[in-house]
Amino acid sequence: MSFVSRADAQPLPESVAREVERTTWLDLACVMLVLIGALNVIDGIAAVGDSAYVADRLLFANLGAWGWLVLVWGVIQLCAGVAVYRGAVWGAAVAVVTAFFNAILQLSWVSTNPIWSLTILALDVLVIYGLVARVGLRRPRAR
Repeated sequence: MSFVSRADAQPLPESVAREVERTTWLDLACVMLVLIGALNVIDGIAAVGDSAYVADRLLFANLGAWGWLVLVWGVIQLCAGVAVYRGAVWGAAVAVVTAFFNAILQLSWVSTNPIWSLTILALDVLVIYGLVARVGLRRPRAR
């Protein structure tokens, strides 16, 4: 795909064109992963603190155990999202794994708050797509 600047209708250099292409799904996935991580941290704190808005209808274990799990998982997701945004190759693998397992975690948490859990699950799928489809564009290509 050839990108053309609007000012002089000249093709952009290949390095700039790759940067423009990279800033779509991959950056959205990074931002969404950081957002999901922050929301998981908030949910974890609410569950650990026995907040009134979190119902205690879980698949297994108790609300405190789930709260700590979601809290720690959210911190890992925050770190992975920032790492991918900064270009760390290991961050992409961690981000995909955390988004995948967070989708499963949210499915287990669905009886507590169904709409919220399904929304986060959909965002996890969006993050996985953005990372898997575009993470190769972050690294420089060998010629």
